[in-house]
Amino acid sequence: HKDDTTNKSAAFYIKLLVQISVHSWFSEEPEKVAFFGLRATRMSLKYGYTPATSTGLTVCAIVLLLLSNRKFGEARRLGGVAMELRKRWNDPESKIWTEFMDTVFIQWTWDRKLIKMDKTLWKLHNVSVASGNTSVACMTGASAIFHAFFDGSLRLDRLASKAAQSCAEQIAFNKLNFYCSTRIFRQVILNLAGRSKNPLVIEGEEIKNWNEFKKEIVADYAPLRQSVIMPMILCYIFGDIREAKKLADWSLKTWRGDYPSLVSIFVPFFRCLIYARKSEEEISSIPHGKQWSLRRKAKTDFRLIRSWAKGESLIARILATFLEAEWKIVEKCPDSEVQEEFDKAIHALKEFDFGHIAAMASERLGDYFFERKKPELAFSYYTKAVKGFQAWGALAKVRDIVEMEEFGVDFFQDGADTLGYFSSVEDKSGSYELTTRRLPQET
Repeated sequence: HKDDTTNKSAAFYIKLLVQISVHSWFSEEPEKVAFFGLRATRMSLKYGYTPATSTGLTVCAIVLLLLSNRKFGEARRLGGVAMELRKRWNDPESKIWTEFMDTVFIQWTWDRKLIKMDKTLWKLHNVSVASGNTSVACMTGASAIFHAFFDGSLRLDRLASKAAQSCAEQIAFNKLNFYCSTRIFRQVILNLAGRSKNPLVIEGEEIKNWNEFKKEIVADYAPLRQSVIMPMILCYIFGDIREAKKLADWSLKTWRGDYPSLVSIFVPFFRCLIYARKSEEEISSIPHGKQWSLRRKAKTDFRLIRSWAKGESLIARILATFLEAEWKIVEKCPDSEVQEEFDKAIHALKEFDFGHIAAMASERLGDYFFERKKPELAFSYYTKAVKGFQAWGALAKVRDIVEMEEFGVDFFQDGADTLGYFSSVEDKSGSYELTTRRLPQET
């Protein structure tokens, strides 16, 4: 019920503090997010409200999550005040910022379906371009790429094109804070889409030489961290668990576990899957002490995801279903129990529009049954995985499953109906065309 400020200097200062706070969000400096957000709110309470106050209050709500994962109630109430204040002004930029911060807030606190954050980021990007704020435009454009990759909201071919546009835009505007990170994401996307010689080597159209590229980013924390996380995820997806484990160990040193965002939650998620699978896969070939070390690392990340899930984070709750299923394998539960848990996880992930993660869960269960000499069950889940990866546009992964040496392509083609498996084939002109292979229809 506080009145609007009449002090123009105070209004400008509040807006500046809020902008710095939000910029700090993207540069992953939680201390600055908290300091400048709280400072803006304090000035608003002293001098009166401005259009930027609603964004500042939303930042403060998120600060409560930074301080403790158990402050959801207080954060929700403060976020509600911010949303009410937003109705006072018809300020497009402040409205978009508040929507963006509210989207982040919702993802971590409210028990409702995920709002696609990349759409809000693209809206903010377009508003920023129109208003001449090139710094925010580049920042939000790059962040939209990162979020779209993890929440699977865009097919990889479209996402690769948007990433290329983002890179070009950052060069044109000479705003290069996110340039190297965007390039890493784009090359990983191209690898998954089947547009690189070796999907496990982050080299190709975007990054010509990975080792040289890493030398260039050695002093830049954000892309240096992504140069560990993204190869780790890529190695897990393509089944190179040994290399994924090495990168997971490195990520423990570079990942900030106290920073809540949509992207950061996937790091302990994949790391837990890697450690759990490594401990289960090599149980006969590694010393007993190391097995327990791997399990402890997996359990630590598992507990972190569980704590977020208990704190009303619906994303964490959905991802935890996959980890619960994986843990059934680690604990050597009966096959029926493992299958039941994975079926629940796959269903929950699909319902949440995480079809790409559901495909990974399906493939994992396929591997499990294949190792236990149950090829019919294995094939059933591999087929589900192929459909999921195909829908995501991960053509290299589709090919990886279909051309498994253990099965052979003939196994998939036996009595086949067309599933519409698209493989990426480079023609003489250097472009990519789609071809259809025949796969057995899922029973």
